[in-house]
Amino acid sequence: NWNGGGTPVAIRRSVSPWSGVAMPGKTANFDVEKGLIGRTHAAGKQFFISIGGWTGSVPFIKMVASSSARTRFVKDCMSLMRPFAQGGYDLDGIDLDWEYPGDTHSYQNQNGTVTHCGTAQDKQNFMALLKELRDSIDIYLPGKLLTAALPCDSDKVVTGYDVTLLNTYLDELNLMTYDFFGEWNNPPVCDHHTGLFSSGNPGIDTKWNIAAACSLYVKLGVDPSKINIGLAFYGRAVSGGKKPGDRFTGGYSWADGVQGEYAANYFQIAYEMSQGKWSRGWDEKAKSVFAYNNNGYISFDDTLSIQYKCQYVKDAGFNGAIVWDMWGDWMADGSTPLLDKASKEFSTPVNVFVAGRATKQELKIDYNSNSGNILFTVKGLNGKKVAMDIFDLGGKHLASLMQNGNCQFTLSGNRRLSGSYIAVLKDGKKIVSNRVLVLN
Repeated sequence: NWNGGGTPVAIRRSVSPWSGVAMPGKTANFDVEKGLIGRTHAAGKQFFISIGGWTGSVPFIKMVASSSARTRFVKDCMSLMRPFAQGGYDLDGIDLDWEYPGDTHSYQNQNGTVTHCGTAQDKQNFMALLKELRDSIDIYLPGKLLTAALPCDSDKVVTGYDVTLLNTYLDELNLMTYDFFGEWNNPPVCDHHTGLFSSGNPGIDTKWNIAAACSLYVKLGVDPSKINIGLAFYGRAVSGGKKPGDRFTGGYSWADGVQGEYAANYFQIAYEMSQGKWSRGWDEKAKSVFAYNNNGYISFDDTLSIQYKCQYVKDAGFNGAIVWDMWGDWMADGSTPLLDKASKEFSTPVNVFVAGRATKQELKIDYNSNSGNILFTVKGLNGKKVAMDIFDLGGKHLASLMQNGNCQFTLSGNRRLSGSYIAVLKDGKKIVSNRVLVLN
């Protein structure tokens, strides 16, 4: 009972990946600042909480429908993001994971029926909540972030969201680009549950892939540099098929599956493949991996498919990627091959790569190979006092640059510039850009 001042204990991985930690109360004995949040910040990283989830979204419906309830929710979120010194937890942002506004379907899972009970008013009410959160953050806690986990089903997108407003209110959009395929598929044809592109096989709907989902949001008005794709560290399994396009007969149950029935974490899949229980297959058109045996077919990600996805993100100018969930990549020897691969790919130098939170302002970067200087030009902020801070990826502060009027910054070539950086741009009110720069 951490909330009451008890002593925390270690939880073995084999017990449960869903173990929760309560924020301590005023009388708690647990020093949060020296705990996980403080350690995260000390490493130069950000710490968010995500509110909602597949089994925790129903309360959103009543909350967003009430103006007073929305006000209280916003106040509580602001309290969580306030600095430690002001009684908060110094969170860097809030992620809202409502699955899904306006969704009135009932869903079957291994524990029974889950009914989401959405209403026709969810869409406008959720947009009202996002506006109130955005306004409060910009006024009282500039620099804190607001993100949301979002579906890839075009019907759910149109029913539950005003995508133009999502682009206005959110700093990043976390697209849940997984669960495109499972035992629920009708017709029952094997596909990829987190495929980068469509396999093009008969019976496969071409909208169920990462590229199609991202294109949908961009077409509806989302700035590409706000988009995070989802990387799945688990697989979906069915019985009866051996390759994409084959018919299957039902779900394939894993005796020790912890992601739910008919699903398994990557470490489980990799272990069984190492024991010869599954054979690996590759779909070149979809840039996706799968495995099969005499009894089943499983769609998942390995290091090669992760590599293609990371390159796709960079080529498209997207922000990056989220992971569901990191525990699935934790191998018995303590290694994390999928996470390591994604980290390496996103850190690989290119000539000039810019990704990050989009703004109406334009950040142009010019690199002079002769002098070694980097010139940052910001449009849309002329006449304002603007500051830019440059950090390395470990969070070490490298330079502070400030200009009035012309909004141009020069990072001198007498520094060792080759590598990856984070540029934080401020106009005196809020951060308008937080971008990773990779230069060579």
